[in-house]
Amino acid sequence: MFQPGEETGEGSVAMVRDGAIDGVDNAFGAHIFTIFKTGEIGATTGQTFAANNFVTLTFKGLTTHGSTPQKGVDALIMASSFIMNAQNIISREIDLLEEPVVLTFGKINGGEVANSVCGEVKIEGGFRAFTTESVKFVIDRIKTMANDIAKMYGGEVEIETKQGAAPVFIDENSGKLMQKVAAEIVGEENVKTEVRFSGSEDFGLYLEGFEGRKGVPGAYAIVGAKSDDDERTHKFNHASDFFIDESAMKNGAMMYALYAIEYLNQDEF
Repeated sequence: MFQPGEETGEGSVAMVRDGAIDGVDNAFGAHIFTIFKTGEIGATTGQTFAANNFVTLTFKGLTTHGSTPQKGVDALIMASSFIMNAQNIISREIDLLEEPVVLTFGKINGGEVANSVCGEVKIEGGFRAFTTESVKFVIDRIKTMANDIAKMYGGEVEIETKQGAAPVFIDENSGKLMQKVAAEIVGEENVKTEVRFSGSEDFGLYLEGFEGRKGVPGAYAIVGAKSDDDERTHKFNHASDFFIDESAMKNGAMMYALYAIEYLNQDEF
């Protein structure tokens, strides 16, 4: 299928809602990446891409003139305290060897003038995790910490969370089939079987399921597209001058075709 909206994470949501995985036995997808050379294919099992979740927090205090801070509630102090302490969730409460998590708050807005206590601050960020259990844990801890900090400083906080991409977990059978197909195309020595990204890919929603629809088993390949002879292809995906070795695209097309053929030719899966 040809799915729109992959980068926003909303494309797979629309596809699942429209019945794209209803009655489907297995799913396969592939993505061009310049971390591998043309002629190399990443094909692994287990955790592959992280889930991506968005978080927006609005701390609300009471503005007052800077000469009488005792009459106000400083939302900027609340927000700053939260940003500093939130990283403790990652560094002190999670086993990063078992459950890698990355938490980033990259946008903050608040205050109207320089000489007044800030009455409202909005923080936007997100985090990436490899399991649904980790996602739930981080969301729960963010909510608890933000509410406790707001209460401690005499203010309030509004919290919004939004699921982006689900984690991509490739089951053993589908992963082994993908590795077999990749080896047929580029040779076993060029198949990279240890691949894990903290980035996200909304293909995971087809595997996990959504809104009561059961997910399906499947696999996802990373098709190398970097050429030693062309430095333009050495930039990572999403760089403003991203460029690929287009000859690599045939490997991706062959992966789609041969995976389907090999899957259908199996006596039992």
